[in-house]
Amino acid sequence: MLYLKPRLNYKYTLQDALISIKGLWTKNISSQKLSELFFSDHLFFTNHARTALRIALNSINLPPNANIGVQAFNCFTVFNAIKQAGYNPVFIDINDNFQICLEDLNKKNGSIDALIITHLFGIPADMDKIKTLLKQKPIIEDCAHAFLSNYKNKTVGTFGDIGIFSIGKAKFPSIGSGGYLLINNKDYLENVEEHIKLLKNNTLLSEFESIFNSILLSFLHKPIIYKLLTLPILKKIDKNLDFGNKYKAIEKKILRTNKYLFLNKIFKYNKSKKEQKKNAINLKSLYSEYVTFDEHIFSTDYDPNFFMFPILVKNRDKFIQQHFNNGVEIGTHFSNSIRWAKIFGYQNTNCKNTEKIVNQIITIPTYY
Repeated sequence: MLYLKPRLNYKYTLQDALISIKGLWTKNISSQKLSELFFSDHLFFTNHARTALRIALNSINLPPNANIGVQAFNCFTVFNAIKQAGYNPVFIDINDNFQICLEDLNKKNGSIDALIITHLFGIPADMDKIKTLLKQKPIIEDCAHAFLSNYKNKTVGTFGDIGIFSIGKAKFPSIGSGGYLLINNKDYLENVEEHIKLLKNNTLLSEFESIFNSILLSFLHKPIIYKLLTLPILKKIDKNLDFGNKYKAIEKKILRTNKYLFLNKIFKYNKSKKEQKKNAINLKSLYSEYVTFDEHIFSTDYDPNFFMFPILVKNRDKFIQQHFNNGVEIGTHFSNSIRWAKIFGYQNTNCKNTEKIVNQIITIPTYY
């Protein structure tokens, strides 16, 4: 088969580029539309979600070497942000719903000073139970996957003290690069503002480079180009990938072009979310033997955006190859989590279910 549908969404149009360029000449880019969504004016943009997370961690008044609870099944950047902030991760297991394991959280609660709760694949965590367990300890919601996901008719990111969101490449929404903080606890507002003031501006050249890169990536992820050119190149890059360098902390303000595009399109994303959910329901039926999460994920209390559709497959390599042969690329999101966590002090058998999941995880695209 000559084409391959990519597992990640890098769609970026020429119209997106033209809208982005307008941001360079817009004096004050209003965040009013986003404020209306969250019912809050306390929003701060950064160049990456990992920058936002580091700022959040250093704004919640913890002493040096504090212990931060975090799901072991997670992104390298989350673990790295904890270290960059001067703290230590305490790794917590997840369940087969891809949510934090409440039993393990309860077991380790006494040893943590704060919690980062990641809404993996856009599936909301049980925030009521988490807040009950944590009592007055600070909670940072990592919503990098979870824009427009809701829990009990309330937007995720609004339950904890601070919410962190991403508009980075291949996220939902996929803009280019960027993140933002939503401050729910005003006790931390002044601290965040001080950190934001220290961020440097971007150059005009970097603004145009970002637009060019987004157009190029979009072109390279067209199914035929992706199969024949892009994927072979990516495989070579992955073999030599140094995560320490890839995610080196370069902290700046958000690119004006990306901020303007995101805010300009903000009310269009609900349509995309509905399409993703519709696709997820179809995938649930199609892959029913591999679906591990409970029916309550589809109940009225939970409204996930299904950024990705996760399943567990024992014979994973064969499964991936079968889909590849049919022109569909599927992923193994965070399958390196345990390897990454060991860099930051993870001990084997600390999170047994995560150790199982990393060897079986499959993520299926929902964006098309």
